[in-house]
Amino acid sequence: MGRQHLPKAWGLVGVVLLFLAITVQAQPESEETPVSPEDAAALATFPNCACDTYRCPNGPYRIDYLRRNATATFVELVFQIELVSCPLTVPCCQILLDSLAKIEFEVQKACEPFFISASVAGFQRTTYFDTQFPTGKIRITNLNMDQFTADRALIVLRMSRNGCNTAATLCQNGDGSCKYATFESSQHKCCPICNTILPPPPMPPSPPPPSPPPPTPFPPSPPPPPPPPP
Repeated sequence: MGRQHLPKAWGLVGVVLLFLAITVQAQPESEETPVSPEDAAALATFPNCACDTYRCPNGPYRIDYLRRNATATFVELVFQIELVSCPLTVPCCQILLDSLAKIEFEVQKACEPFFISASVAGFQRTTYFDTQFPTGKIRITNLNMDQFTADRALIVLRMSRNGCNTAATLCQNGDGSCKYATFESSQHKCCPICNTILPPPPMPPSPPPPSPPPPTPFPPSPPPPPPPPP
């Protein structure tokens, strides 16, 4: 009996497999999800990684350039993190609110010899200067911050006085603004890309005060009265 049932069972399996093969072949091939031009551009350029979102408005942090501090041996470029609103319907908004793990700046690769260190919120951080991509990157890692500890925190990039010691000469944009990305972790699911706002131009000098008007001349004296008649 056993020998008789085994071939029948295998015959039934073969029929099922053949039916499944015909069914799969009859179905149209699934199309791959097209890569958006924005995603393709981000893979080829800064920050050179695949993320779920690159759009700046989807992230809760903006970074503003504040000032330049110069000493006898180095220069500090000071930025500040600002907490802003983002759409909570986008998962990366809430993810980054809960965890800010890394910040990257796009910089000139030639600036690598002049980079010294980076600190965030007063603590020196593990930082890398990457030169293996078309443009340079300063990666500030292991932040372990969230919306409460990141808001108003200062980022200080310390550079040598010998080169790349202004935002315009350090950052790839070249105009004084800096492109940056914020990350929730090394998994790179969320990396909104933004640009710092250009600092306002210096105010023009105040015009000199107007010259005082010339004094009003006094009216001429009246002529003397005529002499009395004789």
